[in-house]
Amino acid sequence: MNEENFKKAIGKMTSTANLVENAIDQLIHCLDILKKDLNEMLSSYSQRMDQIEKEYLINLLNKSIASFELSVRTTNRLHEMNIRTISDLVLRTETDLKENKLLGKKSIIEIKLLLESLSLTLGMKSYLESRRIGFIPAELKKLKEGDIL
Repeated sequence: MNEENFKKAIGKMTSTANLVENAIDQLIHCLDILKKDLNEMLSSYSQRMDQIEKEYLINLLNKSIASFELSVRTTNRLHEMNIRTISDLVLRTETDLKENKLLGKKSIIEIKLLLESLSLTLGMKSYLESRRIGFIPAELKKLKEGDIL
């Protein structure tokens, strides 16, 4: 190979290397755009899932105790304690329920099993506050309804 052919070959390799380098730069740019778009989509999806979870939880918390299959005795005792909704119940602690002599051990177990089936527990006040769950306890609902009427 003579020097002229060698220079041509080097020129072609340099040109090819420049093309490959430009293609890699364009690919990196496209991947950066894709990454940004995916992050935005993931963030949007995550926000929507949080909103759906909150809406579900709010609906669940506002459900009447009477709509669940608790024993008549337990349901009546909860009503006597002014606990009308799931939110009224989860804001109470087990100690609160035990201190009120209306509920026995079996009723407390029944309540805890119900809440467990709903993925809830007694004493959820701090959790609900941290999640900024806005629900309306039964007492406030009555006041609002009374104001409207």
